[in-house]
Amino acid sequence: MFLLYMGVALLGLPFVTAQVQVAPLPRTVRTLPEEVERDVRRTVYGKPLKFGIVARGSLGVTVVIIPKPIVDAYTGHPREVVRLLLRIADGAPPRDSMRAVACALALVDAPNGGTAVTCVLGFKESEYDALDSDWAQTPRQHWIAEVRRMEKGK
Repeated sequence: MFLLYMGVALLGLPFVTAQVQVAPLPRTVRTLPEEVERDVRRTVYGKPLKFGIVARGSLGVTVVIIPKPIVDAYTGHPREVVRLLLRIADGAPPRDSMRAVACALALVDAPNGGTAVTCVLGFKESEYDALDSDWAQTPRQHWIAEVRRMEKGK
């Protein structure tokens, strides 16, 4: 709690001071523990993405391998991790943004994961923040919107 001092002056009346106690607002949005957020950020900013092949029937499907710290964080805090990845994707340099959005796509598109592969393989650093005429937005904006769309579908 903190104290708020309020003053009132009406039509030449003397200034009156009142003391009011204001309680802090309850936390309505869950946030990630600091160490979890630090691990996710360190992983996104410091590690290149890897691919793997997963058997689906008689076919092998290429998937993005999500780094373990991000998987561990997502297991305990799925929405918060996706929100953090989207914040990183929105403000980071292109290559880091692409890694963040690819991890988010792989998480929300699981077990398919094909969209994340498309994001990574189509990545061109010089075009990431340039308007794409087919999408009518930048690739960064497109992939962030795609994560949000998929997340709503879950």
